Amino acid sequence: MMGSEMFSRGKALLSRGRALLPRGIRLDSFNSALVGVAVTSGSDHRLIYMNYAYRKIAGEPRLGLPIREAFRDLRPEEYFAQLDRVLETGEAVSLEKLPFELGERDPSGRERFASVGISKLSLGDGEAGLLIMTMDVTDQVETARVIESVSEERRRFLHRYQSLVRLETQAVWVSDPLGKANEPSHGWERYTGQSWEECRGHGWLNAVHPDDREPALAKWLKALEQLSLWDHVYRLKASDGTYRHVRARGVPIVEGGQVVEWVGTIADVEQEWQQERRRKLLERAAAVTADLADLDEVLRALAEVIVPAVADGCAIYLLPEMEDESLGSPFFGERVASTVGEDGAGDCRCVPSGSSRTATSPR
Repeated sequence: MMGSEMFSRGKALLSRGRALLPRGIRLDSFNSALVGVAVTSGSDHRLIYMNYAYRKIAGEPRLGLPIREAFRDLRPEEYFAQLDRVLETGEAVSLEKLPFELGERDPSGRERFASVGISKLSLGDGEAGLLIMTMDVTDQVETARVIESVSEERRRFLHRYQSLVRLETQAVWVSDPLGKANEPSHGWERYTGQSWEECRGHGWLNAVHPDDREPALAKWLKALEQLSLWDHVYRLKASDGTYRHVRARGVPIVEGGQVVEWVGTIADVEQEWQQERRRKLLERAAAVTADLADLDEVLRALAEVIVPAVADGCAIYLLPEMEDESLGSPFFGERVASTVGEDGAGDCRCVPSGSSRTATSPR
């Protein structure tokens, strides 16, 4: 059958509104469909029907033209091979989110996508054709890409955050809204040696130095009450049995106006704490001796500053010159100043210098 005759036949069938599809479905029933619908006839896939939605996607190709001619600028061209395959085998094909271009490229560079379903149908009198259903999914693809991009950004941010946490902290912890540890922390277990059963709830306080437990707990409870940042330095017992200064930080996680949990970190700051302690000690020593000229006063002032920070008591003696440094017999030294703590509270009292002489054995 010649192409012009086939087109005339198809046009005549459409004009009479015959039931062209199985089960008596008329083609004009697709006129107002939201999905693009096109019907082709014959092995060269001549267009015999397009609804409004299809024209909106594909433009205004002339009915009766073979689809390759009607869409000669369609890319990718592999689309046409799918039409041949469906007509030959009768097996329906579904193409999801197929990128396509028609006519000149969009000056904005926007790429278009369509999902296409192709199935074989009978047009009557043994004539075969194709039903092509098309939906423009450009917006959906772009939205999915944005969501994917945001998800990737969040994943990358989370990965960076986790990497930074591993660099700067010894443990990450999680507690319930009431401040009780409710998730195991491998970092805490490695650092303190406490098992999960030992640290869960408020058990973590048992690893805090006895002198620091009460102030640490008080500040933690205050943060829970005020929903504020918890930032506190205290001494924590390490797995080797020594106490080291750590900085604990925590923040509430709020969803729908309710606290669902607290998350935080533990960072070892022993070195920084010691450095800060030395700095303050040197500053205090310089301040109290700045206006003193007498050696006894300088030594006494230094003792008053140093003892509360590093010792329970301190005494300064002047020793006689020794001709023989290997002398093993006792000798006398003159006490210049001494400072002792008051009941371990850190307050000090000074014993004035005098003529006190103490027998000392050289070491």
